[in-house]
Amino acid sequence: MWLRPNSIGRSLLLLLLPTFQAVPGQLRLENFQMSALRVLIALKRFRIARERLPASLADLVPDYLPDVPVDPFDGKPLRYSAEKRLIYSVGEDLKDSGGSEAEEFWETLSDKKEPTLRIRA
Repeated sequence: MWLRPNSIGRSLLLLLLPTFQAVPGQLRLENFQMSALRVLIALKRFRIARERLPASLADLVPDYLPDVPVDPFDGKPLRYSAEKRLIYSVGEDLKDSGGSEAEEFWETLSDKKEPTLRIRA
């Protein structure tokens, strides 16, 4: 192994690889959080103006949002449920389970399996 070109670089790469692999997942989670916050503000503005929540996020375009934000995990539009009062992502597993079941705000928002933002009254 030590006789190969750049063996020290390869060794360092193998040590750091798990760290580099964690970065994209964290960036996707942070992108979801920022997009969900934008959607939440648009939903609140819509509700103030019309005294109800929209049926879909498409109803917010173009008056409250320029477009429906995409889910950073799968590239499709963010998920939204007016009935459950949720904005959510499919998360790292790419499975739509209808949003996080957790109740605590920070726990649901930072859930990498299905990040969720609950819409409070």
